[in-house]
Amino acid sequence: MDLKLENICFKNSQYTLIDFGCSIRINFKKKKCKKARGNTMFASVRQLHSRVVPADDVESLLYLMTYCLDDFNLPWQKLRNGTTMQQYFDMRIALRGQYLGYFKSIVPPPLARAFEYLASLSGY
Repeated sequence: MDLKLENICFKNSQYTLIDFGCSIRINFKKKKCKKARGNTMFASVRQLHSRVVPADDVESLLYLMTYCLDDFNLPWQKLRNGTTMQQYFDMRIALRGQYLGYFKSIVPPPLARAFEYLASLSGY
């Protein structure tokens, strides 16, 4: 999924996701897709490995909501400065466990529970 602020519209008190140009159909028999595409800022760690499952869309949406709640900030934004894309991916993967505590401390309790649930899934 290519989640970013530009792909969310607000009208009549309702949010709508738009621009599904990077979306791909998931084959549930294979349980993962061949290739992930889209915005790396809100991407799940599995997307950084190109292994995508439906939970990755939820993880990306949680990152996007946290970004809005935390004054348009994510802890890994500064990691990208002066690094290659592979170094950026490797650092995000290595620091993933630390980010969970950070997210849970700044978001409302329902979102914190969503992060806890996400962490309980295999592969997180």
